Amino acid sequence: MKWFKHDANASIDAKLKRVRAKYGMEGYGLYWYLLECIAKNVEAHNLTFELEEDAELIANDVGIHREVVEEMMYAMADMGLFENIAGTITCLKMSQRSDEYTAKLLRKNGKPNPSRQSPDTLRTISGSTPDKVPPIRTEQKEEKEKNTKAYAFTGTTIRITQEQYDQWASVFTHLDLRTELKEIDKDPDIAGNKKWFQTCFHKLKYQNSKRRDSQASNPANRQGRDAGVLVG
Repeated sequence: MKWFKHDANASIDAKLKRVRAKYGMEGYGLYWYLLECIAKNVEAHNLTFELEEDAELIANDVGIHREVVEEMMYAMADMGLFENIAGTITCLKMSQRSDEYTAKLLRKNGKPNPSRQSPDTLRTISGSTPDKVPPIRTEQKEEKEKNTKAYAFTGTTIRITQEQYDQWASVFTHLDLRTELKEIDKDPDIAGNKKWFQTCFHKLKYQNSKRRDSQASNPANRQGRDAGVLVG
């Protein structure tokens, strides 16, 4: 990824306001630095949108104590600015804010870029609409919203919202996502597992890498690319 879209009014995003309120401009700067670290590693062979650097490396780069960096990273994940999957920090929403180079990679693999929204409805990387702070809701309302939420995929254990499904589809470009989710939903590791989301993510990541490597080592695919033909 050569660049990503940065809204001019990102500073009034509700979640980023919370970051500044808690950590000041140091936290705000770290947020954008983390996005840059994730974006620079996004290539045709790596569409996971993972943060590869750990807290120690980042602390050394930005001149902030490692423990403070780690605290801020996980706090941002709790706020919904990043995903924290079993200790792995990702920002899948960046697939919706990617440059044309990355968008072409996603389309080339047969996965539409979920960023095709109107300017009025497109949200910031944080996932919030700028300057609109969600009101405090009661537990009853949150539970009702959870139970009535529409799912793009519903299995015995796995339930994926349309937003999450689109994000995964744009990242795991070498998979038929619905077929893989059906198979994973049957896995004993998933059934009754309260942390099924993390387990599912890592299984999808493994299968996607395996499929990608298999396609890359296939002579027919190499010949197709040499001939300028889009294979698969």
